[in-house]
Amino acid sequence: MKKKFLSILLVLLLLGSIGMTQDKEQVAVAPIAAFKNISEDERRIAFNIFQDSLSTYYSLISQDEFDRARKEAFKVLDVQTCTVEQCIRQIMEFLQVEQQFTLQLIREADVTQLSLRVDTPEDHRVKSEFCEGCDLTKMKEAINNLIAQLLPEHTLLALVEQSVENHVGNSTQAGLQVQNFVDAYGEKNLQALEASPRGEYNLGRIYLKGYGVEANERIAHYWIERAADHNHEAAQNALGYMYQKGLGIDEDEEQAVVWYRKAADQGYAMAQFNLGSMYLKGYGGLEESEEEAKKWYGMAAKKGNKFARKALEKMGGVLDILN
Repeated sequence: MKKKFLSILLVLLLLGSIGMTQDKEQVAVAPIAAFKNISEDERRIAFNIFQDSLSTYYSLISQDEFDRARKEAFKVLDVQTCTVEQCIRQIMEFLQVEQQFTLQLIREADVTQLSLRVDTPEDHRVKSEFCEGCDLTKMKEAINNLIAQLLPEHTLLALVEQSVENHVGNSTQAGLQVQNFVDAYGEKNLQALEASPRGEYNLGRIYLKGYGVEANERIAHYWIERAADHNHEAAQNALGYMYQKGLGIDEDEEQAVVWYRKAADQGYAMAQFNLGSMYLKGYGGLEESEEEAKKWYGMAAKKGNKFARKALEKMGGVLDILN
């Protein structure tokens, strides 16, 4: 599932801007190191794909600048004895960048190994993908996957925030972005998300329904409650339902009534229907009242809620209420 997400994520973002307001960080990109049965044309195409994908997130130092910096680095260091880390950091120092990306391709029979290395002044990280029968489409997917896996936390979190706000494509794609962040940085760090109440609610629904992630009622409750506390009416209704059914929280019909009423008082039709049903059955500490049930059903029905209309039809009062 993670691989599917990573390819979807990069394809989506290559189609348009992710909406970041700050300037892109400048990074260095080393020429691709290609070994064993990788043709020059494949190397060149892979490098173009690599640069195109990286440019979604970063401003790339030109290859002419990189070549000049590498020559200067070799003047300072002994090429025969310096370590890879020393050479890379010297190049980064000349270019005044904080990251350098290096892609390596190795082919053995029908399997191509792609390894992406990211160096910073402090350390480096490496991720690898194996691509069987690696045509250009598969190569692009593998390169995009590697880049997505090595994006820093703040960049991935911004992508998640953008996605849950707008549901880029659909809920499943948004959920896959969430899953990738959690896989890379942990569920606890997701709580740093600075989403609007709408984004918090959407994230809660993603976890409640299992859109692109493993369904988790506890996490869903956390995000839906956060949105409800921010006065999001759909979240308040959803939180009421979670209390009524014991989803991610202990069942508590009185709390269900509290949250249904908050949303119903804001005019949210589904909450008005749910509150009417609580009155009809006398749940949550309410006194059973067909009159109150009809009142709330009527409000919801006038807004087009089909469940409320059916409930009124069963009670024989739909025409009176709606007229």
